[in-house]
Amino acid sequence: MTQSQNLLLTYFRHMTIFEYTIAVFLDLSKAFGTIDHTLLLKKIEHHGIRGLALNWFESYLSNREKIVQCNTATAFKMPITCGVPQGSVLGPLLFLVLYCSVL
Repeated sequence: MTQSQNLLLTYFRHMTIFEYTIAVFLDLSKAFGTIDHTLLLKKIEHHGIRGLALNWFESYLSNREKIVQCNTATAFKMPITCGVPQGSVLGPLLFLVLYCSVL
């Protein structure tokens, strides 16, 4: 059973016995693209990562560029100053480092 199916089943169970049910849904689909690199590096340092390891994270996040292409038209390169690389192993870890300190 998926999480969505489990949620719906629980919801309907509580409705049948006339209990109140409240759900909060957060859309985090764009969350990885909104992480500011400067803030993220400060949070990493706050958690005790310093020196060579911090320099490695800084190198991992810096000097990235994006290019938008539609059919044959290509836009110019733009620097990426926020977000973590999509599909990376470090992406979820870096996201948690930033947002777990907010919760």
